[in-house]
Amino acid sequence: MACYYHVKNENMEHNFYIGEGNTGLLYLNFPSNKNEGWTRRSTDDGRFWYDMKFIKPGTSEELYRPVHFDFAYHDYLSVSRHFLWIDIQYEKFNNYLQPFITFDMGYSWKAIPRTNSKAIMLTDGTVVMSVDQDSRGINYSFDYADTWLRLDQFSTEQTVFFVGRLSNTDQRALIVSRASITNMLTFTYLDFSNVIYEVCQKQHYIQQPIPGSRKNCYPGKKLVVSIRGPRVRCLDKRGSSDIRIKNPCPCSSDDFPCTFNYNSFGDICILDTLSGITEEPKKCPHGSQVSTFRFGYVKLVDSSCKLDKWYLYIKKNARKMCTQNEWTNFILLHAPKKIYMLQIMPNGGHSGLKRPPDIDFGPHIDVAKQVAIDYPRKLIYYLGGTISQ
Repeated sequence: MACYYHVKNENMEHNFYIGEGNTGLLYLNFPSNKNEGWTRRSTDDGRFWYDMKFIKPGTSEELYRPVHFDFAYHDYLSVSRHFLWIDIQYEKFNNYLQPFITFDMGYSWKAIPRTNSKAIMLTDGTVVMSVDQDSRGINYSFDYADTWLRLDQFSTEQTVFFVGRLSNTDQRALIVSRASITNMLTFTYLDFSNVIYEVCQKQHYIQQPIPGSRKNCYPGKKLVVSIRGPRVRCLDKRGSSDIRIKNPCPCSSDDFPCTFNYNSFGDICILDTLSGITEEPKKCPHGSQVSTFRFGYVKLVDSSCKLDKWYLYIKKNARKMCTQNEWTNFILLHAPKKIYMLQIMPNGGHSGLKRPPDIDFGPHIDVAKQVAIDYPRKLIYYLGGTISQ
């Protein structure tokens, strides 16, 4: 299902992609300064979006430029379905396609040599291959696209119509093409079985963490996948994905979702300016106050992450807009231009802020001379001959 603010056109559908078989994995093309798409990734159903890492082909050098995936070229048959952590996407240019392949659920992408057709991974995950941009050579890799070899297959320039696996049981690929000087179709079979025939054993596998947007956390869990070692040439015959949950990630403010019409801002939820809702003063009974730091949160699912003791009361009181007045103390840490403040509650917790927020009042206030602070309104009172605000 898709929603549009404007009249629907085909280009709109190509700017959004849902990762295959991975709950919470999304890709979206954001506009850049030059009105071009810049693809970003989310691992929490679109709540937060992050840049991805792109590697130049055959090197470890990072590609420092915006990359815009054209999702219309994505082919879910390019990779066996049980390799859920592997995917191939394409960037389209005027006279060629730039394929990228990921081996860690989209955290990083390795560039495949330029082509005018599709790139594929053969059955059992050992060979990645594509027809070169010149349409004469075949580029292939055995080590997760770290290094590339070339096979000069065609003597004349070809128009390539199809590149794919011949079957799901062997290491053969099929290329359907036509020479530029004839109208006859050519069916070319490539068979890698003579160089890769050993079945992977237990000692051939290594454990690789799946990076999420927050270090090694992926939708609230630390995920580890068992993969073939990059220097080992063997066939992965397991036939199913081997992704394991190692440990729940410690909860952060990102794990507390905001209710509809509210957006996350640091460790609190604030009203979305586009919601059309006008906030009115909240009235609480005598002896209580508005719990601004809890407002807008919904309750956590118990299994979503590992709760720290500081967040326990948020989980219990997430929907309560008022809280009883409590005696509190404040820790103030001074820097030359900022104050860091933390509210300490009688039960040993604090006001819902996992980290002390920095309060920047600008150059016109000398924090060294402050005498009082009203944090909810972000006002500071200091001596300037007389007490002023």
